Formats: sequence, C-alpha cells, structure tokens
Amino acid sequence: MQRSLIVGALVGICAQGVKIASEIRTAKNPDDVCTQGLAGKAYAFDEPIERMPYVGDKEPIKVWDKKAGTSLDWNKKGDTFAGVADRVAAVYEGWIYIPQDDEYTFGTASDDGSLLWVDDLILVDNDGLHSRKEVKSEPTFLTEGMHKLQIDFFENTGAMSL
Repeated sequence: MQRSLIVGALVGICAQGVKIASEIRTAKNPDDVCTQGLAGKAYAFDEPIERMPYVGDKEPIKVWDKKAGTSLDWNKKGDTFAGVADRVAAVYEGWIYIPQDDEYTFGTASDDGSLLWVDDLILVDNDGLHSRKEVKSEPTFLTEGMHKLQIDFFENTGAMSL
C-alpha cells in the first residue's frame, strides 16, 4: 500500500499517523519523539532569487520551532515573513517517523520554489520561479523508524505560499 504525504501543514502529516520530531530537541537522538515540530530558519537576500539559494554561510534573520499542530502553510499577499516582504528563504529541519516499511509519496505546493529532502536526498524538486504549483515525488521505499526531513522554501517577489 502506497502512502502519500503532502507537506504544507503539520496537522495533515500528524493526522496520517506520521510524527514529526523537532530537530532542535532530537538531532542527537532521533528516537526521542516526545517533542514534535520542525526547527526553522529564515534568510533575507538583497539580490533577486531564481532558485533556492545556498544558505550555509549566511546568518538567519529569524529562528523558530514550529510545534506539531501548528500550520506550516504560508499564503501571503503583500504581507511579510520574518519582517521581509520579498527575497526571503526558509529552511525547516526535523525528523519524520515512518510507521511501517512501505512506499511513500511526498509533495509540496509552493509559490515560489521549494525542495523536500528525506535522509539528505531530494525527493521533491519544486524549485524555481513560479506561481503556486504542487509537485509530488515518485513512490519512495522507506523503512520503519526515524528519517531526517528538510523542507526548503524561497520567495522572490509577489505572493508567497508553502
């Protein structure tokens, strides 16, 4: 049986029996799923962004912990994110608990680009400049247990959503 997970709201993921454990509290021990959520960092850029930028050596403008049950959904029109209206990127990190060995399909819907990584492999490439677009991965076999999860997102100008 293939299972589908559309990333956009932590509520939706948890409702399907998949736990997301906070990277902040569980990075050293991914088996500890007592605290659920995702760690996030936002980055501002002066130049236009056309693809998810490298943020490894950049200082974040905001750092937070998204608790399970709170929305990861951005749907902004002219608003700001972390105090920035345009040219912003965010990286969410954590762990996802897979309840049984099976094939799973992941997806993102974003405006502009997004990437979804599991165990350091890009499963969803929804990168680039575009209006809100949904992209799903090919079915991917995952074993029961904890797997590293990362969701990257960027917005150049205009409306934004993830």
